[in-house]
Amino acid sequence: WRQIHMRNKNTKSNAENEFLKQENEYFRISYADMEKQWMRLRRMRHDMANAYILEMSYLENKQYDILMEYYRDRVSELKKKEEIIHTGNIALDSILNYKLESAKRLQIQVEKTIEIADEIVIGDFDLNILIGNLFDNAMEAVEELSREKRRIQLIVKTDKTAFLFGIKNPYEGKRSKNKAGDFLTGKTDKIYHGLGLREVKRIVKKYKGKLLIEEKEKEFDIKIFVYMN
Repeated sequence: WRQIHMRNKNTKSNAENEFLKQENEYFRISYADMEKQWMRLRRMRHDMANAYILEMSYLENKQYDILMEYYRDRVSELKKKEEIIHTGNIALDSILNYKLESAKRLQIQVEKTIEIADEIVIGDFDLNILIGNLFDNAMEAVEELSREKRRIQLIVKTDKTAFLFGIKNPYEGKRSKNKAGDFLTGKTDKIYHGLGLREVKRIVKKYKGKLLIEEKEKEFDIKIFVYMN
């Protein structure tokens, strides 16, 4: 019995260490992205200044056809660029862009609605953990599906009353629940998965929010509401 107890204790300790590494990684992503944002803004200012000088030159010389061709080229180039989430909230932008890139590598289609009209009441670190864990769970579920069924619906909204985060994904197979009513993962690292869900609940409780989890027609639908004080 003692050996089993020690083995379970070590397994839990390893899972907690792994979870702490994940938290640190999300924190690192947030601040690394902040530095990238500043560099991107500096490059944009530099490029815009050069572009305005060139456009003014075309106008002064009445070279309207050349100016029109120049605009067409620039619009075409902009359309080629990969879509990047830019809400102005660096923590939100960094974790969403990171997870969307991960989803793309797994050939998961993400339908997203992002409307940030007011500040987010959740702190940057907690926001990274919250979104990171729920996005990971959704990707884990759809990764098992055939390519045409791999889809995630994402909603992130704020207004003057509340912050809303919603994520919906299909799944296959049967999902069991524990005594607390939480859905259990089909993967082997159940302890680690449980820690992630506990962190989500802790964060929602910390900000006096509401966590709603629905399961219907082979689809998980999770919504989090955090109201303004």
